[in-house]
Amino acid sequence: MGLYRRGVKKKDPKVMSKVEKINEVLFGIQNPRPEITSTPSDYGLEFQIHNIQLVDKVNIHGWYIPNEQASEIVILLHSFRRSKSDLLDEASAFHHKNFAVFMFDFRGSGGSSESYATFGVDETKDLYGVIKYVKKELGYEKYILFGQSMGGTTILRTVAKTDITPLKIIVESIFYSLLETTKSRLKIKHFPSFPLGLLIIFWWSVIARRNGFGINNANYSKNIECPILMMHGELDVKARIGTAIIMFNQLEISDKEFVSMPGLGHEAFILKHNGLWMEKVLKFL
Repeated sequence: MGLYRRGVKKKDPKVMSKVEKINEVLFGIQNPRPEITSTPSDYGLEFQIHNIQLVDKVNIHGWYIPNEQASEIVILLHSFRRSKSDLLDEASAFHHKNFAVFMFDFRGSGGSSESYATFGVDETKDLYGVIKYVKKELGYEKYILFGQSMGGTTILRTVAKTDITPLKIIVESIFYSLLETTKSRLKIKHFPSFPLGLLIIFWWSVIARRNGFGINNANYSKNIECPILMMHGELDVKARIGTAIIMFNQLEISDKEFVSMPGLGHEAFILKHNGLWMEKVLKFL
């Protein structure tokens, strides 16, 4: 699993030794624990803090940004090595278009408990618990899910394996499978993707006690029945756009749209292509 540690600073891959790179890939020891760097107040938004206790005793820390004009709520899911504060630009955009917003930290990040990430496996429990809470405690029966990278994977996995029924789904920068993205990241670090990619996922499965080979968005997406918007950076080397297009073409629904973000990689699209992002997202909603 991806491990987080407080007080650890992320090193530039250019100055890391091969041993450090291998350790990072295998054990995640260079991952600083993602922390909250700003709040909705910094964006002029009033919000409430909510703590959700899951059945496995994990505590999920969330922010609720109400909107008196909203009948629907957008639930935001952050990516690996990030916290909910990294989604405040998107949260502000949704709020100003008359949506209520709920954003939360996955276990291991920000204000939530634990210090690990499982690339969508245990995060499925987090999202499922949040949705049940939002429906029961906040009274929203209609909800839209927005997720980036691991957040998008969590959405697809939760839809595939539970009884949740979102109104619509928006995912950015999702990888084809954990194996595929691991191979891509190995290439970035100038390691052979085969057979090292297979060995890493096998070893990760052993130490995490989870099936890393089963983390596969191509399989999860086969269960999608609600409208979906997929957005992807055309220069993404961590989750290549070609595999994203393959997943999109496999979707057996008519209400779907794929948007390629020109000149962008594995990053937040709203920051550099705000106009295009707003146009596509708001039209979809």
